[in-house]
Amino acid sequence: MVIASREPLGWERHDREWRDRIDTVAVDDLSMADRHRLLDASGVLDPSEREAIAAASAGVPFYLHLAIDARAYAGTSPDPVSPEAILERFLQHVSADEFRTLELLGLPRVFDNGIFTAITTAFGLPAHISAWKSLISYSFVHAADQDQAADRFQLHQLMVTALRRHLDDEVAATLHNVLHSLWRDRADSGSDRVAALREACYHGLRAGTLSAVSMLDYVDRIAAAGGKHGIDAVLADLNEYLAEDGSTRPDAPELRDLTRYLEAEGAILLGNAKRADELTAAITADRTGPVAERLALAAANARRILGRTDDALAMYTALWSQGAGQVRLDAGLWAADLHMCQGRFAPALELCDQLSMLADPDDHEFLGDLARLRHLTYRMAFDTDVAARYLTEADTEYQAAGSIVGQANIATNRAELLALTNPAEGIAAAAAAIAIQHEFGALHELGKAYTALGIAHLALGDLDAAERAFADACETLDLAGYRSGRARAELFRAGVHARRGDRASTIAGARWAVSELEAANVYPALVLLARAVLALFGWTEPSVSLAAAHALTRIQAPAPDQDLDHAAQQVFAKVLGVDPGAYYREATSRTDAAAGYYNHNVRVETPSGAVNVRIPVDGADIMDLRLWPEVQVLRTIEPYVSAAPHVRWESTNPTYQIQDHIDGELLDHIAPRGQAVPQCVPRDVANLFAELREIPRGLLPAAPRPLSDDPYAFANQLSDVTRRVFRENQERFGDLYRKLGVPDDPLTTIEAGWRTLESRPFRLIHADVHRKNMIIRDGRQVVFLDWELALYGDPVYDVASHLHKMGYQPDEYATFLNLWATAEPEASAGRWEADLRTYLDHERIKSTIVDSVRYAKVLEAGDRSLEEQAALVRNLVGKLRLAHEVWGTNRQFEPEFVASALRSVS
Repeated sequence: MVIASREPLGWERHDREWRDRIDTVAVDDLSMADRHRLLDASGVLDPSEREAIAAASAGVPFYLHLAIDARAYAGTSPDPVSPEAILERFLQHVSADEFRTLELLGLPRVFDNGIFTAITTAFGLPAHISAWKSLISYSFVHAADQDQAADRFQLHQLMVTALRRHLDDEVAATLHNVLHSLWRDRADSGSDRVAALREACYHGLRAGTLSAVSMLDYVDRIAAAGGKHGIDAVLADLNEYLAEDGSTRPDAPELRDLTRYLEAEGAILLGNAKRADELTAAITADRTGPVAERLALAAANARRILGRTDDALAMYTALWSQGAGQVRLDAGLWAADLHMCQGRFAPALELCDQLSMLADPDDHEFLGDLARLRHLTYRMAFDTDVAARYLTEADTEYQAAGSIVGQANIATNRAELLALTNPAEGIAAAAAAIAIQHEFGALHELGKAYTALGIAHLALGDLDAAERAFADACETLDLAGYRSGRARAELFRAGVHARRGDRASTIAGARWAVSELEAANVYPALVLLARAVLALFGWTEPSVSLAAAHALTRIQAPAPDQDLDHAAQQVFAKVLGVDPGAYYREATSRTDAAAGYYNHNVRVETPSGAVNVRIPVDGADIMDLRLWPEVQVLRTIEPYVSAAPHVRWESTNPTYQIQDHIDGELLDHIAPRGQAVPQCVPRDVANLFAELREIPRGLLPAAPRPLSDDPYAFANQLSDVTRRVFRENQERFGDLYRKLGVPDDPLTTIEAGWRTLESRPFRLIHADVHRKNMIIRDGRQVVFLDWELALYGDPVYDVASHLHKMGYQPDEYATFLNLWATAEPEASAGRWEADLRTYLDHERIKSTIVDSVRYAKVLEAGDRSLEEQAALVRNLVGKLRLAHEVWGTNRQFEPEFVASALRSVS
């Protein structure tokens, strides 16, 4: 107390006695019965007076005894237990210095010996240890709340209320300024950073030192170190200030904007984007100033999470181009994030590079965000090795920044990555992330962690555990309103259905996930995964296939030569436990492969049905114009062409693909050249060409050269290949060409025809529809194979190629043309018959040049039967007759002469 040697006054003695009796009870927890017993013992017998004193004391022994003392002192005073009366009585028993110290300590919400010393020193009051111990011995001085440091104290609120009424405004402002500086220094030293920053904000506002703008730096540091809890604390303080002293400040409107920003930002940290959107619904990006720009950034974040991606990107882009300072960088970061989300990986990485150059090298939080975004970009592009490197970099930066939120998000990302690359470790990582995000209360991150857990269990084949995790993920992400995250969880849950063989549920899940991703206009790479999960099991869904075709046109891979379609299938094959490599290894060990000029085809049985393993012929002569890999063509036509193989898998090292095995009979076996074909053939070919007409040019795969509708340029590409084949084979097959009467310049006669070709709408063309590329299924439907020669070109050329290679009977020839003209009225207009003849002339010359070489090699190999060899010779005889009609020589060849010429090649 003030003078340790003097005899305590009655209230002091009783206070100490009662504190000894109730040392196991909080000082403000004296029951009403205890208060009444003390008052009875002190001679307060009037019931109403006793009730008033008991209530006014709030259960604090100090106040209770001061009230009794004040009553005795006041005599007939009408209000002997008011705070003013109690404080007045208290002043009679303490020195001026001690009361002044208490008066000053009534201003801070918490204090410790350091704060006591700083305040008493600043105001010339006793700062020695005896004064400190005397102060904290009062029963109205108690330990601070449990979330404060153990050596911090608070005055009871009744005392605070009374003391603050005595504190001069100017002194209060000075004291707030002292406290602001003290707490700011403590935050800079890293001591209990969140609490220190909060107190610095509290006092800086009241000192007039901090404005709404200057508070933003504190807010950022609090959010990084304490997440949602730290923001909530500052928000509560700010609202309290505005309700009391701050409402008349000139910048009060800006402070109110700051409160709205903090509330919205806090809601976003919890994954409550709906609430954040409600708070910022009227906000646009055209307001200026740091706080207004922050509010606009929060509005964009809410819209992004809710799936209104285009709106969000427009706001980010505006802030990136017009904003200033950290908001501009943050907006640029989120713009890059949305580029990533929408599959524009290359632009996202380019923007990251720009941001890196602008960023403060000491801003580890922002650098961590950049590294994390790069990680996400590469992970979404299915490059897990590069993604892992950037994840490590992000973690290092967040640790340097002391960013609790950043490290929590890294925990989720680590779980997501390991679920794909090392699922056993992914389970532990996901469990850790779930615990962290539960503590933070961030629903969107929690839902992503549950999804990672489900993926890891799925990859390990624990389908029940995977389903439980995905159910938790979907429920959590629904609560968060995180649309794209929910779609991703549902997509991988479709993998559980797939592994159980539930085709209907797999397709339904994939279709729903794709529809959500398309509606939100995000993650086209995930749409590729949706197609992959179906394809790996031999299933297809037109809406998913079409969405994947659209997705491929939007994706801009990190590297120009990166095939994300191929990468997507690799990700899901591992997760689904499918090993296409095993089918390839079996195919290469077999001796029953069917071979064309470009590919071997081997039927292999798998748990999900028979497949066709299609392996390129090593060293095959390329004698046809090519534009795209066959796999790209098949995936493009999948939503439009009903009768073609579906690709289940593609490998580039080694090179092979796995297609559906098509049951049925090869048309060439049912009706070899010269025989009538089933009635379904002309009809289905015409239907195929009509279906190809429906494929938009914009959905065609990327081509090595620009696509053009110029018929002359297209025709020259055809003849250039034919001329190259002729030129390259002169050394070995020149004598054969001369024996068969091929002119030295075989294409001269058709060059004039190229210049007369009419313009018409081009489309994807098969360019190789013939009897060996058609399977008759169930005797009534044609399935069209071998799409490696597909081009973007003149549909009349597709007709010419088909007619030339089919060898229809005259009535079939006419029937087909009538059916085709009806199916493709845009192409069968104008002078199409003349152009058809021109293209046919080229095909007849090309066949002679190409097939004479091919057939000579076949006869030389000697692996065909005599009947098959004779059929090849007859075939070439017919082609020579047609070619010589084009050249105007009308030469005729006997089969024996042609056979001898073919065998004479050395």
